[in-house]
Amino acid sequence: MVAAKSKGSFPDLVLRLSDQQPFSGGELIEIKTSQSYGISSFNSTLPRSSHKVSELSKNIRDQMLNKGEDPDAVPEREIYYLIFGINKRARPAPLYKICLVHGAFFETISTESAIKQAFQEMLEECGITVDQFIWEEATINQNTINRSRHPTDSSFRIRFRMMAEAHKNANLLNSNLYPAITDNSLSLVLPFENEKSEFPKDSQSSLEYVKLWDVADSIRSNKRFKSIQIAFNEQDTEIMDSTSIGVLRSQISGYFLHVRVDSPTTKSI
Repeated sequence: MVAAKSKGSFPDLVLRLSDQQPFSGGELIEIKTSQSYGISSFNSTLPRSSHKVSELSKNIRDQMLNKGEDPDAVPEREIYYLIFGINKRARPAPLYKICLVHGAFFETISTESAIKQAFQEMLEECGITVDQFIWEEATINQNTINRSRHPTDSSFRIRFRMMAEAHKNANLLNSNLYPAITDNSLSLVLPFENEKSEFPKDSQSSLEYVKLWDVADSIRSNKRFKSIQIAFNEQDTEIMDSTSIGVLRSQISGYFLHVRVDSPTTKSI
């Protein structure tokens, strides 16, 4: 199932390619664990929806080759974030939430645009104003920023490390903002195939959660849902009965398809 793994660099896991349609496989997984209901920092790369295989480390690519995988078979891979949070103060026992979230949930603007805005704000705080045209023409990416630099006559090199923190409105573990992601549940959050700003207007736009076989036609016809349906056809009845599907509205990035598997003690919404 796993083609490569890494500690301390992106990504934590690379899944193997699939020969079963409609699943391409090869997804990149970044694991985010927290001892609270907050999302831990993004330390290695800024959150995004996809990543070019050519930009992965040699170590990752070599592992893929050793497993008989062709890294360039799918040159750009989708990114998922496996987010785990725990509420240790809950009684009589701690509560948890596990979410496998597509990177599109966090990538509301391009990473290059986000970096430009951050640098522009930093320079303005230093009293430096840069012409807007220059900003628009400049190419700034994370690889350039992370590169080690040697100041003239310096006895050391300088290397900037970029980190990111999820905005409070993008914290999926926050029960007040995202009540559909319940305690003691496993969630899969996927973008719709259509534009995020669009959404089929039916009863499920009000976040009504139903069983897999009761979803509205507008969702049933969606490509992502069809893949989910195929995957769940291979599961047993107990898992099917514990699974609900609905529409999760991000506070920032629009509507997402949400599949939730509840534990036996979790109350339905």
